[in-house]
Amino acid sequence: MLYEQIVFIPNFLLGNPIDARLHFAQLHAITNPGHFHAVVGGILAIGLGVMWRGIRRPSDRAAVRRVATPVLLAGGLSLVAITALNPVLFFAEGEVAPSRLETFVWVWSSVNLLRLLFLATAARHSLGMVCRG
Repeated sequence: MLYEQIVFIPNFLLGNPIDARLHFAQLHAITNPGHFHAVVGGILAIGLGVMWRGIRRPSDRAAVRRVATPVLLAGGLSLVAITALNPVLFFAEGEVAPSRLETFVWVWSSVNLLRLLFLATAARHSLGMVCRG
């Protein structure tokens, strides 16, 4: 996500969004980033479920909830990006109006920033758990 925020978004907003979309589609003609995210997201969901079932102490459950909640929120925003925004931005057949494309890039950028904030929050809580022992 940080990579996307630093690399993809400036290419779309500061360059020609039509050209950026075309080059992205050409780069991902065989596989697309969704394949990676679907696997990682599935593993994460299963891991959280297994971990949750193994926790017995209420204080431990509360600590895990503080980490898991922002991770799950970021995952939900990822689903929105993957299902609603990415098809138009990266994989739509034919032309997309430049104004529509620019709007989608701004929305995608905002969603991406929120995902980063949620994951930073989860990381902060995780470090707090590790430091407290």
